[in-house]
Amino acid sequence: MIFDSVSDVLPGLLPASYRGISFFVPDTSTQVGRRVAEHLFPGIDVAAYDDMGLAPAVIQLDGLIVSDSYIASAKALQAAFETPGPGTLVHPWLGPMQVILVEPAEISLSAFELRVARFSVSFKRYNGMGLFG
Repeated sequence: MIFDSVSDVLPGLLPASYRGISFFVPDTSTQVGRRVAEHLFPGIDVAAYDDMGLAPAVIQLDGLIVSDSYIASAKALQAAFETPGPGTLVHPWLGPMQVILVEPAEISLSAFELRVARFSVSFKRYNGMGLFG
């Protein structure tokens, strides 16, 4: 049997990319909500809250690179993660968006999974505004 694509072998994987580096996404989650400041005062049993607006969405991706050139692709993805500033993420469900890395990404290679590089990364949506934007 000849397999023409990764989706023949691993159905359900959706394509995505970051800074032009393609990969597959089996799992993703997004944290959404509001920024709320809590105020506590001595002698008062009830807290006060201020709504500070939308919280930036945090997008968590678990990704796979599956190819003969998986090591070169993993190195290219590492370089993309190390590049300063915002970049374009093409999310398989949410579409293209500008994002910035929240914390260092983790890239994993294993002798038990040849031709596969796994990674986990967290991004925040970037709206292009600075402190006083």
